[in-house]
Amino acid sequence: MENKTGKYIKYAIGEIVLVVIGILIALSINNWNEQRKFKNREITMLIEIQASLNESLVEINHMIKRNGALKDDYVVLLNHMNQNLPYDKSLDSYFGLLDNWASPYFNYSAFETLKTLGGDIITNDSLKNKIIRMYDRELEYLVSDYDKVEWNYSSSVVQPFSSKHLEIDIESGNAFPNNYAELMQNVEFKNILTALIGLRNNGLYKSQKLKESLENLIEDITKEIKVLN
Repeated sequence: MENKTGKYIKYAIGEIVLVVIGILIALSINNWNEQRKFKNREITMLIEIQASLNESLVEINHMIKRNGALKDDYVVLLNHMNQNLPYDKSLDSYFGLLDNWASPYFNYSAFETLKTLGGDIITNDSLKNKIIRMYDRELEYLVSDYDKVEWNYSSSVVQPFSSKHLEIDIESGNAFPNNYAELMQNVEFKNILTALIGLRNNGLYKSQKLKESLENLIEDITKEIKVLN
């Protein structure tokens, strides 16, 4: 009887050990699955943010190209004033672009999703901080600061001046001065051109710096996705 009891106890202990091992294995597998699900959500989030940043990069390249071309047009007009050059019909398109510039339009949907899910979904704190800084500060500068300055100057100075001194062709968008000789001697017009060139140079500088930051951040996200995979 003592031998049988001893065997039963050993069998019972063995079964308990097996059950405990089975539970631990199940918990381990479950934890691994949960970690993998979390990692997959992180990868998906990073891919969405990267796609959004790539759209912003396309937008910045457009801004640099467009605003650079407009600045060059204003330089042509200013040179005509400084050198007292005669009127040329090709200038009409430049006069018609005095109140033009490329505004930034960025996609914030991925960042809004990140804020909804919580920033902790990105486990790399350094990368997370770079992403937040990009959306909250670097992209926002062009939208909230630079672009607003352009709008304010255009609506309060450029457009009133153009309405007074230029005749606009609705079909072509071109404009020509009511009196070219007087316009070339107009100090206010010279100051407007100088201010526009300065505004555009500032915007181009900020856009170029933002482009570099975007490219670096996109590369950092690519590296992080490879690590997570």
